[in-house]
Amino acid sequence: MEFRLTRLRCLSRVILSEVERHCQWALGILAMPPLSNLHSKFNNFRLSCAHIESPMHSLIVTTIVCVTLLAGALGLGLPYWVTGVILTLGVALIGLPHGALDHRVGQRLFRSLNPLSAMILFFMTYLGVAAVVVLGWFVSPLLTISGFFCLSAWHFGLEEDERRIDSRLQWLAMVARGGMVIWVPTMFQGDQITKLLTLILPSGDTQVATQIVVAISIIAPLLALLTIFDAFTFQMPQSEDRAGVWSTWQHRVRLLAFAILFATADPLVSFGIYFCGWHSIRGLVHLREQSGLDTAQFLPKLIPISVVAIGMFGAGYLLSRSQNFVTPALLQTVFIGLSAVAIPHLLLHIVADSHKLEHSSGVAI
Repeated sequence: MEFRLTRLRCLSRVILSEVERHCQWALGILAMPPLSNLHSKFNNFRLSCAHIESPMHSLIVTTIVCVTLLAGALGLGLPYWVTGVILTLGVALIGLPHGALDHRVGQRLFRSLNPLSAMILFFMTYLGVAAVVVLGWFVSPLLTISGFFCLSAWHFGLEEDERRIDSRLQWLAMVARGGMVIWVPTMFQGDQITKLLTLILPSGDTQVATQIVVAISIIAPLLALLTIFDAFTFQMPQSEDRAGVWSTWQHRVRLLAFAILFATADPLVSFGIYFCGWHSIRGLVHLREQSGLDTAQFLPKLIPISVVAIGMFGAGYLLSRSQNFVTPALLQTVFIGLSAVAIPHLLLHIVADSHKLEHSSGVAI
């Protein structure tokens, strides 16, 4: 018994030490001048981790967006419940797997512990954060959704940018671009987003949904200006080459196509195309490149955690289905479940990136 207590104290010291170190690092990042030495090193590291854009993938996704817009203009569409089913399958089969190797990142973070203790500590922390997020949808939905939206915009913008960013204005523009999938539909389809959020909220509170939509609508014009600034100043690395010029314009065309899609299409359709067809596939490709494995070796390694996550989604659906119709139950499962796995995923990679920055720059953080 005394041995277990001693081991628990050691684990507690490790956790407190990591929290203190990363709080100090975050405060340092916020307080530093835009062009400081540490900022420059962090920028270099961010560039090394950016998801390199595939011209073919970009062209395919832009084509899908254009076909979807044409179908909408012709009045063609799917029943709402069918859209919900397709989105659920897309998130389960494409969205969830791009975080299926997070446990390996956790093992590296806790490499000072023996493998079993590292895995136990990782899963306790990861699932604990996920549980807090799910609880937040019931206890404080306004705060939870706001935090989820902000982190998602930061994550989407950060992982899709391959430029060197030297000013805070560029950072804000990057986040605004990453949040387009959230604020553009809200700006142009406020009533539709309010109804969607009401369906997703466990309480079904229209007032909370309206507050979120109003808050986003207020800052949406500023986000639009930042995104326009980002589009006009965006240039791919080596943009003086013909390939670089083509990639830069391809990026701008895709950005415009997404903007029109977000503004006019069913929010579930536009979210599914962006999250599953664009963001998650890029994430999977990047993850495979980092692993150094070929596709045949890489895909089986995604299965165990993905199956567990899908099983948890299924349990969540059954719980929601006991009190809701099929469509609200599916939407609650997708978005509450997605936030529950996305937030610990994002926080984990913030911590992991700070560790890599410390070792690559030689700067104590």
